[in-house]
Amino acid sequence: NNKVGIDDDIWILGDISWDTVENTIDIFQQLKGNKILIKGNHDTNKLCRVLKEQHLIESSYDYLEINDNGKFVIMSHYFIPFWNGQFRNSIHLYGHVHNSWEWKLMEQVKKEMSTFYDTPCEMYNVGCMLPYMDYTPRTLSEILNIR
Repeated sequence: NNKVGIDDDIWILGDISWDTVENTIDIFQQLKGNKILIKGNHDTNKLCRVLKEQHLIESSYDYLEINDNGKFVIMSHYFIPFWNGQFRNSIHLYGHVHNSWEWKLMEQVKKEMSTFYDTPCEMYNVGCMLPYMDYTPRTLSEILNIR
């Protein structure tokens, strides 16, 4: 809440809570911003429905494409090795692999892909537990500059 304004749009890339629906509601009632959820494998339909009914999230998607200040951004909870616009300077944000061995594997894939194509491989794990995210909402510019 120190970083997010009341009218800011916040994209959450899944796995919002392992807690009960009631405790998750309590947490979301305290958070500022217009929250848009990109559903993860731990986000139940019931939780998404209740958060939407109580106006605690604006909407929820499995996958979303947006324009953020002239940057074409693909958001999915899951890593997509070949995404829409990949070779036209689009950016892919994902979270599912957290900071596990799977993330290290995805970083290796990213490195390998960069050696085959002239276009940089612009995919970023935005899991909140990663050191560069530090459980803090980040703008796209911050993500690109930190990584």
